[in-house]
Amino acid sequence: MSGVVRGQPALLVLIKSSEPSGNLTSHAQPEPKVPTATKETKPAVKVEKATRQFKEIKAIEFDTTPAGEDMVVVTLNKAVQPQFFGLDGGRPRLVCDFDGVSLGRGIRQRTKVNGNVIKQIRIGFYRGAKSKVRVVLDLETDKDYEARQVLSQEKGRYIIIVKSLDRNE
Repeated sequence: MSGVVRGQPALLVLIKSSEPSGNLTSHAQPEPKVPTATKETKPAVKVEKATRQFKEIKAIEFDTTPAGEDMVVVTLNKAVQPQFFGLDGGRPRLVCDFDGVSLGRGIRQRTKVNGNVIKQIRIGFYRGAKSKVRVVLDLETDKDYEARQVLSQEKGRYIIIVKSLDRNE
């Protein structure tokens, strides 16, 4: 994402010369005659926006499914499959790393949701050569979980559904 700051498209400037192209030689050439004109002539300059598509998280929402499962919906401007993994221990959590993605305006870095399983959603943005957005779901302690991922290509949605499992299963 070099050259793109906070999701702003880069500007591409194309300069078209009206002179014919020719071979360059190493010997000196006589200075060309400059015609006298009444109008000032300028080379044609065309400015176009670059078509490079940046990836951006537009929204992160929490909901509960009809079956009582916790659901987090990450809406992007393009479909992106993140790296998804869990961290166990005293503070269980699920992590989604969205590589090469920026974070849209207005998205809070910390949101308490107090779901059945998910207690909080935290967001981090890492800049540098390999920028990424990290979405962390803090889970209830002392439980076993099942997490599913769904990627909706046409709508640019990445969905995580988490439910608690009975420890006897």
